[in-house]
Amino acid sequence: MAVATATPRAKKTAKKLDLTRAQRAIFYVTDFNRAVKFYHETLGLPFVYPAEDGWASFQLKGIELSIHSGRERNAKSDHSYFGFAVPDLDAARETLKSRGVKVGEIVSPCEGTRFFGFQDPDNNQLGCEGK
Repeated sequence: MAVATATPRAKKTAKKLDLTRAQRAIFYVTDFNRAVKFYHETLGLPFVYPAEDGWASFQLKGIELSIHSGRERNAKSDHSYFGFAVPDLDAARETLKSRGVKVGEIVSPCEGTRFFGFQDPDNNQLGCEGK
């Protein structure tokens, strides 16, 4: 006689979201050349991305610090930015959406870079960067 065995229901598990590794912080500045001189020459930070077109990135241990011109154009809407490194950008976006976070579209402003933005409850600009 055959014995019927129950098959366990598949548990619906929440996707794990690991935001413990910082990727980048961006500061919008009013005087780009002065800021580049301060971060590169005064503080001695090495370039990851050279100062051109209003953008420069400096390497710190475990994080990139970027400066971006434009603060003078729209000081009220240019905010600092903190970016998290994630291994799967699409999955991170969907997980945050499922948790009620209003997330932006995934964009790729330059080759090899994909990110989406979101805000904390105080409207601080955050984002995730990855593949």
